This record gives sequence, structure tokens and C-alpha cells, in this order.
Amino acid sequence: MMERESLPKSQLPAVLNLGSGKDFRAEAFNIDIDETWSPDAVCDLSRITDLAAGLVFETARFGPAVLKPGLFDTIIANDVLEHVPDLMAMMTNCLALLRTGGTFEISVPYDLSYGAWQDPTHVRAFNERSWLYYTDWFWYMGWSDFRFELAGFDFVPSPIGEALRTRNVDREEILRTPRAIDSMSVRLRKIALSSDDRLIWEFHRQKKHAAKAANHLPPATSVAPTAFDGTLRELRDRYCLWIVTPADYSHQKAYDDFAEGLSEAFAELGGSAPVIRDPSLANGRDLIVLGPQLLPPSAPALLPASSILFNLEQVDRKSPWMSESYLALLRQRPVLDYSVRNQAALAAIGAGHARLLPVGYASGLARVRHAAEKDIDVLFYGSLNERRGAILDELRRLGVKVVSLFDVYGAERDATIGRAKIVLNVHFYEAAIFESVRVSFLLANGVCVLSEGDDRDPDLAPFLGGLAVEPYQGLVRRCLGLLGNEVERDDLARAGVEAIKARRQSSLLKTLFR
Repeated sequence: MMERESLPKSQLPAVLNLGSGKDFRAEAFNIDIDETWSPDAVCDLSRITDLAAGLVFETARFGPAVLKPGLFDTIIANDVLEHVPDLMAMMTNCLALLRTGGTFEISVPYDLSYGAWQDPTHVRAFNERSWLYYTDWFWYMGWSDFRFELAGFDFVPSPIGEALRTRNVDREEILRTPRAIDSMSVRLRKIALSSDDRLIWEFHRQKKHAAKAANHLPPATSVAPTAFDGTLRELRDRYCLWIVTPADYSHQKAYDDFAEGLSEAFAELGGSAPVIRDPSLANGRDLIVLGPQLLPPSAPALLPASSILFNLEQVDRKSPWMSESYLALLRQRPVLDYSVRNQAALAAIGAGHARLLPVGYASGLARVRHAAEKDIDVLFYGSLNERRGAILDELRRLGVKVVSLFDVYGAERDATIGRAKIVLNVHFYEAAIFESVRVSFLLANGVCVLSEGDDRDPDLAPFLGGLAVEPYQGLVRRCLGLLGNEVERDDLARAGVEAIKARRQSSLLKTLFR
């Protein structure tokens, strides 16, 4: 057996080195499935089914050692994961062994490299999307308390890739070129599930349980009715759009643009749906309620049973609008929602009958007049909180002319939009639901929009190419870049108009009828 440097007995390192082999690290606890490398412990983590009680080893360097959940700050896996048949079990156990905030440092072969398949013991290769199940799609793994987030990502080029890089070949083209990338370095960080994560987890858990029990469950005794349960011919003149308008509250005006576009959509389909602010003006029509979270607690008794609630708020438990009384109302009544992610979150809380009606284009919304000389660099409008304010403050510190509007609607808001080179969209809530109501209006008016977001977001996907999208940390940098490139701003604005015009509100509405 090789001599190993010893650490004090019973003091385990904060670093776990997986598949140590010849890469034995004195500062780490080294495990390997092959005892000939003389690791600290012989263990195959992918075959461990229960870590709760800890794994006990008798070691030469540390004496009795117990590996238990939350023990390590760092786990290292260099050229290991490509050998593991049950990678889901391995990733689950590594997640458990890390403390919250701990990192998993990984090096694996890239799937287009020579190294991916030259070794007969390799059972898989990896690419950029190989980590989604451990980060965004954690629910598939059955993880209900913690998941990973992607904290670092880099590529190691081969000589072919280095040659392409010296010739200034685009990075994406290099990644697509076989043999140009040898391996990937990936850093995953363990984080606790957020409230939004838990909603998603619960939604998928209930779907799985429902599928298993489908042949054994008695019929439901009480199911909320479905919105638009009929043909277009039957229902096209049935509704009016009621914008809930409490006294001494002006923010319901935020729904005006969407209401106007939806009313126009009914007209395009040969029907009508007038916009009203007082339900007594419904004239016998059924109500589509915009702003149902503004209704008083007595709403269930006052609303006609045929009313459809259109939820235009983000389904996030941190939102003051997501009260238990409002959620109960959504469970009981027909519901429409604008967001794919909201729809999943509503299903997770018992409102699985909610139907999706995304925000689209209506010609009447294209009314902003653009100033010949725009004297505002960046415009933001909406409620401010710390995360939004921090971006605006940093832009101001860098000399950017920023204007922020709150409680400004209609013609005054539109005139200010027309003076802005960029309109900035930043998420307010942790749920980070894409603000498609706001952004769709801007795209319809040929505005250059920079939005916080992720291009994998299903709510944002239809607009990709028509606006600039960055994660929160990159918003300031991208703002500065766009301000210095008028051609790019104009190109984005034109592409945005094309993207939203491809989604007419009337076409989206029509799909909901039988």
C-alpha cells in the first residue's frame, strides 16, 4: 500500500474526491471503487440507496469515518461521471452529502470529442443540456427539498478548437464542430427549493400520483367548470370584459391594454366583448373578470356562477395577491391564465382546470408615437423593489439617463415610451414569471425591449429574437451595449413587431372553443 499523508484522526476534510484513482488528494477524503489505488475508502456511491444513517468506514488516515448528509463543502469528480451506469443515484447521493451552498466540481468529456467514446468503460458522454435534470427539472429526480443550480460552466478546447479560436470562429460554431472541444468543466451549487420550485414539485408529484391511481379513484364529486365550454358560434357574443375597479385604486389601469386587445380579438372572430368597469353594465352577458384578486371577500356570493376569472398576477406565495381566499376562489370558478408556468403552479394548488390564453397581438394596441430624437436612455415602468431598484441605480451611477414611472398609464405612459431608446423589464417576484402582458404591448409598438429572463422559459420562447434577454447579473452590461449600438436596437424593435404579429390574439382565443 502507498504511504499517504495523514490528517488528525477523526477530523474529516471538507472535500470529497470521487473516483480518486491516481488523482489522490491529501486535503480530501478520497473514494474509489478500485482498492488497488489505495483510496481512503472503497465505495460506489451510485449503489448506495440510503445515506440517512451515514456510511461508516475504517480508514488508515482518519480512523473510523462516517460520511453523512451535509458533511462536505466540495465534491470533486474529475473524469468520473462518464463511467457511472446509475447517474441519477450518484447525483442524488452527492446532493445529499453536500451542505447547502456547497459545490460539485465536475469534469467530463464533451459528446463530440474523441475522448467521449475511446474508453470502453464509458457509458455516456455529456453536452450543455446534460445538467437540466439536476437543476431546472429537479422534480424528475424526485428531489423535494434541494436541487442544484448551475454556478459555473466552461469548455476545454482541443488543438482543433484552439486553432478555430485563433481564427476568430464564432464560439457556437466551435461547439458544433466535432473534435473541437475535449471536455466540459461544470460547477453545480446545492440550493434549497424556492417557493416556486415547491409549487412545481407538488404539481408533478400530484400528476404522478393521479396517473398511478387513475383506475382506482372514485369520480370527483366537485370539479370547477371549464372556461369557454362551448363552440365559438355559441359563445362569441356571450361575454363582456369586466375590469375590477375598486374606489381609490388606480392600478387596475394596467389591464386596459390587454382588455382592449381581447375585445378586438372577439370582434375579429365575428363576435363582441365590450369592456366595462361596472358589472351592472353587463346587460345580461357573462363576465370575464380582469383583476379578480381585487374582488372583496364576499365575491363568491356575489359573482354569477358563469363568471370566468382571468388571473393576470404571478402565482407566487410571496405575492400579497395570492391570499388563501383568492386561491380558494380560483379553485372554485372557471379560470384563464396567460402563463404556462402560472398554469402549472395553479394546478399544484388545486386549480388544474385553469386554461391557457397567452397574450397576443391586436392592431389597436399599436399606438405609441416614437420621438425623432429620443432623450431617455432607459425607461422602466411599474412597481419598484430592491432587486429592480438596484439595476436602475447602477445604470444611473454609470451615467445612463434613466426614467422610472409608477402609477402612470395611458397617453402619458405611451408618450414616455416613445422617448425611450430601451424599455427595461425586470422581474419583481422570485417566481420570475415573464411579464408577457407588459412586453407584448411594447413589441406591438416597435420598442427595443431588454428583459430579464431565460431563453428556456416557455412563456418567453415565442418572443425570442424580438427582444434582448439576459439574466439579472447581465442586464447592466447588455444595457450599455445596446445604448452604444443603434442598429442593433432598431433590428430588435423590428424583429419584436414581427414576433408579436405572428401571435394574433384572435387566433389564440379561437383555440379555446370547441
